[in-house]
Amino acid sequence: MSLPIELVEFLDSQNPNELFNSIRTASGDEWLGFCFWSLHEVEESLDKRAERDVDDRLIPFYGDWHNLFCLNSSSISYEVVEIDDDRNVVRKWKSFSTFKESLFWRDAESVNDSDIIAGESWLDFQLITKRTHRTALGKHFVVRDPIYGR
Repeated sequence: MSLPIELVEFLDSQNPNELFNSIRTASGDEWLGFCFWSLHEVEESLDKRAERDVDDRLIPFYGDWHNLFCLNSSSISYEVVEIDDDRNVVRKWKSFSTFKESLFWRDAESVNDSDIIAGESWLDFQLITKRTHRTALGKHFVVRDPIYGR
């Protein structure tokens, strides 16, 4: 299966993990806790859909295999759906371009807003600012903490 050009361009040329960390939905703005998958990870995921109970018309490109953002390859406009662990559709965007328009960068909140004084706290703020995560396919990466900075 060849991937839609819209998805390839988004993942390959725009580096979405550097541009977007939040999404605007009908229920409000939400922080994106994972990274968008690489093209290689998306291609590998196509073979894992059956064992993960994901419809073969859906192309996963974000998530942890519990909750996923997927491109619906059977829709003309390539609608994007968010599915939960039970594979129910949680949210839907009518096209890939509409989905992209809902993405944005939300600046981190100031540490001072938390009422925690770094010098008087047992917290190690050096460790808090960067966290290592693992993608659904086992790759490691570092993400910026949504609260304490980049």
